Amino acid sequence: MKMRFGLCLYFVSQMIFAVSVMAQTFKMEIKKYDDIILHTDLRKLDVNNRICGVFEVVTRLPSLQFSGSAVSEQGRYNNKFYLFISPGSTYMEIYDGNRRETVEFGQNIESDMFYTVNISYYTDAERRSLTQTEPEIEKIIKPEPPKVTPVREPYIPPKLETASKEKSVDMILVSGGTFARGDSRYKDTSPINKVEISSFYMTRKEITQELWKKVMKDNPSIFKDDDKPAENITWNQAVEFCNKLSELDGLRKCYTIIGDFVECDWDANGYRLPTEAEWEYAAKGGNVPDSYDFGGSDRTDETAVYQNGKMTSTEKTGTKKRNELGFLDMVGNVYEWCWDRYDPYYYLRASILQDPKGYSDGYNRVIRGGSWSSSKEELCLSKRSFADPKQSGNHIGFRVVTKSVNY
Repeated sequence: MKMRFGLCLYFVSQMIFAVSVMAQTFKMEIKKYDDIILHTDLRKLDVNNRICGVFEVVTRLPSLQFSGSAVSEQGRYNNKFYLFISPGSTYMEIYDGNRRETVEFGQNIESDMFYTVNISYYTDAERRSLTQTEPEIEKIIKPEPPKVTPVREPYIPPKLETASKEKSVDMILVSGGTFARGDSRYKDTSPINKVEISSFYMTRKEITQELWKKVMKDNPSIFKDDDKPAENITWNQAVEFCNKLSELDGLRKCYTIIGDFVECDWDANGYRLPTEAEWEYAAKGGNVPDSYDFGGSDRTDETAVYQNGKMTSTEKTGTKKRNELGFLDMVGNVYEWCWDRYDPYYYLRASILQDPKGYSDGYNRVIRGGSWSSSKEELCLSKRSFADPKQSGNHIGFRVVTKSVNY
């Protein structure tokens, strides 16, 4: 009888374990970053005055709530959601409005440490796999069939009737090379990284209102003048302009645009916005960098149209001193849209140091260079700023780049 009772307990316990595993709803994937120094706004203390570990929550699940002794505090910073977790914690509770569940971290959370946490639902197949163990029998290894590599025809771009005609914009070749990206004076530009950039062309000046009107058939700018930079332009409008200018000059469009979704074809020979790294590389003089902070000079009055207590609007493009490569208005006049999404920790996280294209997550887009309404500090070539991609203002414009060998 004792043996039967013991067996019953064993089978009941196994059934309870299987049911609890099968019932798991929330899947949590955690990645720790040992090399990230927390921004002061993210250094929170728990009830025992210890610096919390920080979870940057990435999820597509709506209306999640977090609780338990592990969660010391929660809140938003730069449009991201953060949880501040007491050091030593191993689990917390998640509630989605229908179900509350305890989820284990799989590790002890460390003080003053940064983590990204991806939260999703387990699929039925994943839940089933949690309860299945592989039978301990000898496996029969079958030889794999030989791999056949399909023969792909080389891509030959179509001949374009307009390919030989004069282009709509004046561009400068920026020869590829390496440069020191970043600036230790600012938190979101540290650490300084050695970045490699491939060759590209970029417009000598900011896009003017004259060219905008030619391509877009309207003029949203506040400070109207054909020779002044086009401004009051959203990021979405800027990428639309790039595609239309590519069509006008007989080049292959870079962007696929579906509503607010924008995808870039980096192999296309059309016009696009510069990446943040390309912009900084060109602004600092490319592979012949100078030591200037303000694009050709250490005196802002020589290179920049900016406030300085005097400016009340933009000025005509190209009225100030050029930088080492010949670019004008790299600082001042209007901020310039870049392709990249803004993330304050991107330089710390950066793992791609050859032609980087920015953080894959986030909402806001990078703007660089300062404007007519900026202070002197905002004009520094390394200074990063950002804006809502649907935001426009009389201080934001752009310039374009291309990798076209036909330019």
